[in-house]
Amino acid sequence: MQSFVLEGKLLLGREFELSEGSVVIKNGVIDEIVQAQSERPALILPSLFNAHTHVADGVLKDPPHSTLDELVKPPDGLKHRILRETPREQKVEHMRLAAIQMLASGCTGFADFREEGVDGIAQLDQSLRGLAIKAVKLGRPDGDDVDELLDVCDGLGVSGCRDYRAEVLSEWAAACKSARAMLCIHAGEENDRDIKPALELEPDVLVHMVHASTSELKRCAHERISIAVCPRSNMLTGVGLPNIRKMLELGVNVACGTDNVMLASCNPFDEMHALSWSWDWMKGTCSPCSHGGRERLMGYLVGWSRKGSLPIWRCSTFPPRT
Repeated sequence: MQSFVLEGKLLLGREFELSEGSVVIKNGVIDEIVQAQSERPALILPSLFNAHTHVADGVLKDPPHSTLDELVKPPDGLKHRILRETPREQKVEHMRLAAIQMLASGCTGFADFREEGVDGIAQLDQSLRGLAIKAVKLGRPDGDDVDELLDVCDGLGVSGCRDYRAEVLSEWAAACKSARAMLCIHAGEENDRDIKPALELEPDVLVHMVHASTSELKRCAHERISIAVCPRSNMLTGVGLPNIRKMLELGVNVACGTDNVMLASCNPFDEMHALSWSWDWMKGTCSPCSHGGRERLMGYLVGWSRKGSLPIWRCSTFPPRT
């Protein structure tokens, strides 16, 4: 029997209350938690889940100042041109580096929007070989048959409803439903014009929702549509900040992602720092010393992988919403 003990500061229970002590692990399973005084500086907590990434974007660092469309809009935004021009092995290497950074930050799972069709998913699979991290692979057709793509990934990650014809999006949504796969869509990032068409596709997850109205957030809560927020990315692209406080008050299942690696690190703790400032801003104060929301923010970021409040993010199977 293999066993070892972790000692330090503990985050315990559903509210992640701070304590001290040790965690006894036997054969890969937590056997006992002992609360006792500890001088060790380690922080022991459930592993994190990064709810929205574009890990291949690591091939592009410090992009020039530009509009959101110039930077990421398919098919000829800067990131897409760079991805086409970058050798395959170099993209795999940068995806692996991003995954290693997440692991070093206590993150054992992430949901990645992976462009470039079937081969894009193959690149992601190659990059993760031998690493103890699980990717929820959200592909995007690139001349591929959508059903063939869904055979090798967990669902689709769509750039936005304004980037494709309505009939194409309807076909993709139907294919996801038929394959019991996830449909995840960027919406409400730059403005609110793509939110309604995204909601009509009955997605599992909407990303950003910076410009969502109260009625649209209520619909997400009612229809159990999760929202992945990315405040650092939103700050850097100048589109505004999502009203996370309102989302939580309305009962929306909110998760946090680090978004494009070219814009921000994929360290969830960096995102939590930005979230604490965002929370203060929503309360009407920008003081870095104010309190009241940070423990809660920590809880829902960590809790995303702990409770899996919608089944779509479970690491074993990925059934659609029921």
